This record gives sequence, structure tokens and C-alpha cells, in this order.
Amino acid sequence: MSSPAHKRQKLQRMSFAQKVDDVRIDDISPLISPALLLEELPITETVSDMVRNSRKAVENIIKGKDYRMLVVVGPCSIHDTKACKEYALKLRQLAQKHA
Repeated sequence: MSSPAHKRQKLQRMSFAQKVDDVRIDDISPLISPALLLEELPITETVSDMVRNSRKAVENIIKGKDYRMLVVVGPCSIHDTKACKEYALKLRQLAQKHA
């Protein structure tokens, strides 16, 4: 059983951690399962074709059947959607320039 002093120390340590952990996170929302997401937002034929063609292109580059260079970039997570869209636009422009 924890003493009141032990509980206060534990709460104080948690408080210190909260000051530095996740300082840019405003809200946490649980994610739905992938199966439910696919049910709510089914993939279109156009998107399915794009994914299949992109995967084949990547495979061909990796196997040396395509002369292009494969560059994998991107954020590990998105906290600022506006900045992400600006970043994606810059990547698109670079992809078009170097295609």
C-alpha cells in the first residue's frame, strides 16, 4: 500500500513529465479500426489503380527495371495540417520537375 507521501511524489513526477511530453498535442481521439474505416470510406477504382500502379513502379525501380531514383520522404506524423499541405505541394512540384 502506498503512503500519502509516496502518492504525492508519484503525482509530482507525473506533473513534471506532462510539462515536457506531448506539448504540441491539443487533443487525443481514438482511431477506428482499419476494417471500419474501409467500410465508411471505401476505396474508389481510381485510387485503387493509382496504388497498384505506384507499387508496381516502386517495385520496378527497386529491381532495376526502371532508371528512376526512388526517394521516400515525409513526416512521421502530422500535427499541423496546413504545413503538411504546403510540404506536399512542394514535393509535388519537385516530383514534376524531376520526373
